[in-house]
Amino acid sequence: MVEVLAKVRLPAQSGLTDDEVTNDMAYDMADLAAATVDGVQASIVSFYNGALLQTASIAARINNRQGRAANLASVDYYDVSGALDGSPAGSPFATRAWTLGAAAAGANYPAEVALRVSLIADGWEEVPETAVDGSRPRARYRGGFYLGPLSASSGLTGSDGTVRPVATLVADLDAAALRFMDERGGDFCVWSRADQTFRLVAPGGRWSVDNAFDTIRKRGTPPTVRTTVWP
Repeated sequence: MVEVLAKVRLPAQSGLTDDEVTNDMAYDMADLAAATVDGVQASIVSFYNGALLQTASIAARINNRQGRAANLASVDYYDVSGALDGSPAGSPFATRAWTLGAAAAGANYPAEVALRVSLIADGWEEVPETAVDGSRPRARYRGGFYLGPLSASSGLTGSDGTVRPVATLVADLDAAALRFMDERGGDFCVWSRADQTFRLVAPGGRWSVDNAFDTIRKRGTPPTVRTTVWP
């Protein structure tokens, strides 16, 4: 098996690199052949664009700040087998372009609003949360990524005035994760740089989300005007 980092890139309509969104996904791949990469690519695209058993695609939940032009999005594939500590791995050995599906109609949330998708690798139950030396070995089984920026269709204001992820978004993620884990060409992993290893998510790992949005400050839109409101 070959340890591969797939860096998913969602460029913005602005064309500015600072507005680009990236998500990192780790795979144990059988080899680096084009057909194997194509299989992993199909899994990634199905996560964002697939509509099977969902109320909406994940792409529809991503706000329209991110561009939908043909083949604007991409995935860069890096062989990190010799850099499992997170050190530079060089240039990607393959890049695949793809098209992010259409956004839902309606308003956007601010660009920094996201939803954390948490991962934990197979075997986590056998590892203590806290060891006798005070270390946290189970943390080395955890990973994840931030889904966003999101459209306003992703949230709902409750009776207490709190805005939380709408139930249909969680259902969409559940369906998308099931489809994504039908892996084609590679096994999805959590990358522990501390242990310098990839750990499989299947069969005993988990995907999870909580019922609160997260803030990714670096995704925030920079101001263009400052107005004095007093005196």
